[in-house]
Amino acid sequence: MKHVRRDRTIIGATGVVLIVAGTVGFAGAVIPGVSGINAMHDVLHLASGLFAIRVSLLGKVSACLCCRAMGVLYALVALLGFIADNSAFPVNASDNVFHLVVAAIFLFIGYREVMPHDHEEAASPI
Repeated sequence: MKHVRRDRTIIGATGVVLIVAGTVGFAGAVIPGVSGINAMHDVLHLASGLFAIRVSLLGKVSACLCCRAMGVLYALVALLGFIADNSAFPVNASDNVFHLVVAAIFLFIGYREVMPHDHEEAASPI
């Protein structure tokens, strides 16, 4: 049970990092030396950060499923970033590594253990 709290904390902290990344990306147009990729990319970081914070408040099964989905999504984005033409998929190398780390965090938490078949969660309000 102790690791459930830790997982929720890690998910929430990852959400905060994503929000900071999106905010810094927007500030890149204003702050010299900080380069944002594009506004849509920054909005997606902000949205996924808010979603991660919301996931950290869900029950164990729901959080597990959401982490798996977010992990796969970020892994695909990282893979596309590494193999796609930069003009078609505008990300840089540090962003690819960031996406890979975020994917690893979500996938680790989502697949760390076999998802419990806890039917009590279905009765609890979200």
